Amino acid sequence: MNGSWTVTLGAIAVSLLLIPGGLTYFFANGGLAAVDGSSTVVIGLIAMLPGVLMGSTALWVAAQG
Repeated sequence: MNGSWTVTLGAIAVSLLLIPGGLTYFFANGGLAAVDGSSTVVIGLIAMLPGVLMGSTALWVAAQG
């Protein structure tokens, strides 16, 4: 059960703090003017990571029982 809590809390921290904080820092300092078209796709994929991370964590915890 200790491993489940570690993974769950880590996923929450990454999803709610790290990824949004990193994107906010990027947009505050560089913005979209600093990137070309292909980098915009990468930024979009990074922005969707919290949903994928939280969903996969939920499935993993449910599978643990």
